[in-house]
Formats: sequence, structure tokens, C-alpha cells
Amino acid sequence: MIAADNVFYLASTQASLEKALAAAGHGTDVANYAQFQTFKNGLPKHEWPSPCQYDYSVVFWAASLLKWKGLDVLVRAISSIKPSMRPETHVCYIKPQQNNLPVSEAPQPINKVFWHHAPENLDHIRAGANVFISTSTKEPFGLSILEAMAAGMCVIIPADGAFWDQQLTDGVNCIKYTPNDDKALADAILLAQGNMNSVKRMGKAVATIAQSYRAEICFSAICSALMSEPASALNSVSGERA
Repeated sequence: MIAADNVFYLASTQASLEKALAAAGHGTDVANYAQFQTFKNGLPKHEWPSPCQYDYSVVFWAASLLKWKGLDVLVRAISSIKPSMRPETHVCYIKPQQNNLPVSEAPQPINKVFWHHAPENLDHIRAGANVFISTSTKEPFGLSILEAMAAGMCVIIPADGAFWDQQLTDGVNCIKYTPNDDKALADAILLAQGNMNSVKRMGKAVATIAQSYRAEICFSAICSALMSEPASALNSVSGERA
């Protein structure tokens, strides 16, 4: 018997939830439990990003230096573009603490690339750009992508089958490239660099999609459950802020 009245989970955690149910001797299909329902990550109003600029092409990347985040792919892609054609690029990064996993090197001396370690003015830097690049693959959600969408940026993402790859359409509201392929990424960057009208069009389109990921929408069911059944619901939210 499942004691929780309500269990809210990100779709990306379903496999681990079903393993936990199996280990506890329950049926493994969460669809068989009425109290289980998915939710989406969202952004609260006070954290909503400032709108980006559309005057000229500026690239923005933000993540940790963990190797799987793909900074090396970006570095190779940017380095392969002639400096005369290379867009201004801002790399915002954090250094993992107490970590044994491989990490990328930063900063690196690359013309037109500006490095920002754990910047306090991240929103300002993002607002000064208009092309966001994601180089990590198989992100469970990709909160930084949502933040870029909310800012109205043209997002360049890997066609990796992850969450945003399933939600967005290449050439309509994003630009997609082959995962971990620096040449494909360089081509995508040059595509955005060469047409600010397309950057603005896709940025505006994806910003509209981001509106459906406002916290008051995404977390409304959870809030209702917590308000009506606080004793049990407080222990029945499952997932992670990806």
C-alpha cells in the first residue's frame, strides 16, 4: 500500500521511482497509482530573466566545468571559426567543489571569448547576448535552456532526444545540431550569426513557449495539495530541479 496521498514527480525520474516501487514490493507502473502525477519545472516571477538584445549577435554559454556539460565542444567549435567571423562569446562557469569527475579547463585564451567565473551579474550578461548554446547531452530538464528561452534568446541545442529536443522544433523556435559534434555546432553558430532576423524570430517564438513554464502554473497542483493536505503532502514531492 502507498501511504502518500499525492506524489508529484518530474517525468525524468519515473524510471527511478518505478525501481523504488519494485524494491518495496509494489507494482512498477506509476500509471496504476491515482496519486502519482508529473509536474514540470518552472521559473518564479522574481527570477524571470531580463529580455535579451537583438542589435547584434552575441553568444552565451552557462554551466559548470564538469566535462559532461560540454564546454570543450563549445571551445573547439568557436576556435574553428575565423576570428573575423567569430561572434562575441560570453562563457559563465562555476567550478565543481569536492568533485572527482573530469572537468574542463577555464578560462582559455580565445579571441572574442570572455570568461566569467560565478558572476553575480549573470542576468545582465545574458541580457547582453541573444544566442544561447547548450552543449550538455541528455539533460533531464535543462533549466538554463528555459531561462534562455524566457529571455527571448535563440537557443542552440543538441538533437539528443532529451526534454527540450522533444519540445522544440528546429528552424522554428530553436537551432539543433548533432550532439558532441563541434563542426555541426560551429555551423549552427554561423547560421545564427548570419541572420539576426531569424535569431529574433526564433527568440520571440521560444519566449512564448517559456510563458507556460511559469512557476504559478507548473507548481499549482503541488501547492493545492500542500494547502489541503499538509501533513501527508509535505512528504510526497519527488524529483529534482534539473
